[in-house]
Amino acid sequence: MKGNARYFVRSPDGQVIADYDTAEVAERAAIKLGEDAHLVDTLAPVYVPMIQRVVDGQLQILGVGGWGADRLSLAQNLLHAIKRKQIAIVHAYCAKGADPDACDETGKPAIIWAVASGCSEIVQFLLERGANPAATDPEGVAALGLATARGETEIIDVLLNTLP
Repeated sequence: MKGNARYFVRSPDGQVIADYDTAEVAERAAIKLGEDAHLVDTLAPVYVPMIQRVVDGQLQILGVGGWGADRLSLAQNLLHAIKRKQIAIVHAYCAKGADPDACDETGKPAIIWAVASGCSEIVQFLLERGANPAATDPEGVAALGLATARGETEIIDVLLNTLP
């Protein structure tokens, strides 16, 4: 589902994501999905709420303001979402077409940023979308080496499960 839609709604279980052109339709879809569904605005400008979650049948703004997503590339937005540990936003940018192997301006790949974030759910998600588990940063540090150095046992398990 790669496209130019602005709004994405993620199911409560994280298995499904759908895109919408208007906020109103996306809001109705999120509320219909129920508790813990997320609505993501992938073009949120600076200081505008970027993500909402359904709580008690209503959309609740979460504490993530836009970082100027309307002015950045898909790769840059994906990396910002990873750094903020926001799986629903990561999912939205991947659904929008972001490459799970995207690198920042220094050549550090998304999987390295995901390991550095300490969020095993994002590491797993990127791997499921085709991220290279053996990718290295510009210094030659691989995801597994970084996870080991940081003592991230859950992430180590996730990475080891990707080995043949």
